[in-house]
Amino acid sequence: MTFVYSLVAQLCLIIYIYMGVVILKKCMPSKETHLIFALCISAGFLAFCNIFAYTEFLPFRLFNRGFYEFWTLAKYLSIYSLAPIMLHIILCKSKPAFLLKYNFLNCAIYFPALFMMAVGSLSANYYKRIGINTPVSFHILNCTFYGIGILLLLIIWRRSTGSIREEKQIYIISYCGILTFVLAIAYKILRMSGFHAPDFAEGFLLIIILGIWLAITRYSFVGIAELIKSEEIIEKVNDFVFIADCKNNIIKVNKSLLANLGFIKSELIGNQYFKLFNEDFNASDFFLGNNDDSTYECDMVTASGNSIPVVARPKIIRDLSGDTAGLLVICKDIRIVRELQVEVSQRMKKEMQLNYLGMHDALTGLHNRTYFEQEIQKLEQSGRKTIGIMICDVDGLKIINDTLGHVKGDELLKTTTRLLLDTRLEKIVIARIGGDEFALILPDCTPEQLCNEENRIRDSVEQYNSKNKGIPLSISTGSAFTSDRRKSIYTLYKEADNNMYMEKLSHKGSVRNITIQALSNMMKARDFTTQDHIDRMGELANVFGIKAGLSAEQLNTLGLLVQFHDIGKVGIPDNILFKPAPLTSEEMEEMKKHSEIGYKIAFATPDIAPVAEFILKHHERWDGTGYVLGLKGNKIPLECRLLSIIDAFDAMTNDRPYRKAMDIDFALKEIAQNAGTQFDPELAYLFIEMVTKGRLLMKKD
Repeated sequence: MTFVYSLVAQLCLIIYIYMGVVILKKCMPSKETHLIFALCISAGFLAFCNIFAYTEFLPFRLFNRGFYEFWTLAKYLSIYSLAPIMLHIILCKSKPAFLLKYNFLNCAIYFPALFMMAVGSLSANYYKRIGINTPVSFHILNCTFYGIGILLLLIIWRRSTGSIREEKQIYIISYCGILTFVLAIAYKILRMSGFHAPDFAEGFLLIIILGIWLAITRYSFVGIAELIKSEEIIEKVNDFVFIADCKNNIIKVNKSLLANLGFIKSELIGNQYFKLFNEDFNASDFFLGNNDDSTYECDMVTASGNSIPVVARPKIIRDLSGDTAGLLVICKDIRIVRELQVEVSQRMKKEMQLNYLGMHDALTGLHNRTYFEQEIQKLEQSGRKTIGIMICDVDGLKIINDTLGHVKGDELLKTTTRLLLDTRLEKIVIARIGGDEFALILPDCTPEQLCNEENRIRDSVEQYNSKNKGIPLSISTGSAFTSDRRKSIYTLYKEADNNMYMEKLSHKGSVRNITIQALSNMMKARDFTTQDHIDRMGELANVFGIKAGLSAEQLNTLGLLVQFHDIGKVGIPDNILFKPAPLTSEEMEEMKKHSEIGYKIAFATPDIAPVAEFILKHHERWDGTGYVLGLKGNKIPLECRLLSIIDAFDAMTNDRPYRKAMDIDFALKEIAQNAGTQFDPELAYLFIEMVTKGRLLMKKD
């Protein structure tokens, strides 16, 4: 039997040495690795001591008693060191808060074992006198003390771990430890009951140490951080790096992440890593794939709530058994890239805008003359069969711009654009080549298609004018067609332009008259008193003109002036023209512009051109304080001096938007008071005399 015990001890020694060597080779250098190696060496030393101790039970003596006493005391070094080494291993692995806070505990955990070993050695003689060979009570006390400590740490480790791998390690160590403890206690009780056998400690220790060895080799008994071999490199990189366990808790961050996001380490460690990312991003996707090339473009959130754009590259960490241990995420700051992308995008956008503006008209959106010229050059060099060109010109645009303003003129151009674009031809090119001129290119068309397109534009203009009662739209068109490839397109363009000009001349006068009539109607429609005002002033002008000695031609001119002197008011905004209160200085300046607007209208219209100058000067005052030219005295045309008196009298004796009509006597008194300042004094008193006599004659009748 003793021979069997010796063989078992030798086998245990070989196993412990083998496990120690395997641990050093398979596991990365760490405190836990070194402690586990020490555990194997300590257990191996115990087996080595017992090889000699078991020879004491042989029928014959191989060595003297002093030899056995030496190895009995020597193996106490192993017996009393095994439990604290195991505790130290679990302590380092579970990393409780008090261990991190009090580093001296790494050494303090060995003091109880040393104390018990010293007391047991000193009391050895006493135990021998009472018939006990070894201090069994100290062995049990030592193992129980450290066993309870190990059990508590295993419970703490189990609750705090975020790794399935570590949970498996805890279960293996716990089960093996409990089995070892139960078997050891049972064997001790058996020996105490009278069973004569040597202390078989190395056999029972083999169970727990094999369990730890299995946890090491099967489930890689190292932490997640230790699985990252390039920890020092991670700290030095500029990218943001963090490591999370299987429960998504952050266990490690690098300095770059803390510096750029503005966190302190304690704010992140132990928290879910989701808080580092924008709420719109589903960071849980990091654990779903196992593709090392997977990248995610997202935003990380700083401590102050700002966002930093990053490209995240997650890497699932697996232990040697292939189980998921955690997650390594490397995030590259792409703020500079984003800024460059925005800058490039803005530049490209501006370039596109410039290219667009370089080839398009800003107002209508049609192609411009530059594009038109390039298109002609392309067609000159192409193998075109036939080609047609049409030139369109908006009639009376200058009058509209001068009277109603460029806004109304622009609206007319936009209307023309819509009519031109309403075509069914696909290959047509439409361009605005001048202020009021448009050009259409119809490649590979037939003469019938060109003619139909010209007729379509004329019909569209008619339909527009029939539906819109405002300013009429008139478009002069001219076209040219050729099937001769040798004929220059520039020559064709000149033919179309000449044809358009001939059509414009044919109805130039009628267009102007229609436009003037439309403006006159607009003026009447805007002011319900205008027609009555003109009629009353016409009667007064005829009587007053005769009284002032005007010739028949001058009377006709005065009548025309009375009718059209306020035509420029069509260009004055309604909020000023119909304001039910006195005008401000700014509004008055705007109102004064109607004289210039009226002059431009009359000057552009042959029928009322003779009174254009009078329309411009009809608000001049006798003392030179009038507008537009500030004329004084007899430099003001006679017709304008007569009109100013007639206009003032009619305005005072009729309702205005901001006041009621005045009494005739009061109006005559006002004219008398302003004679020599606003009015020609001689004509003013002549007018007062004329009205006064007229009233007396009316009373006699």
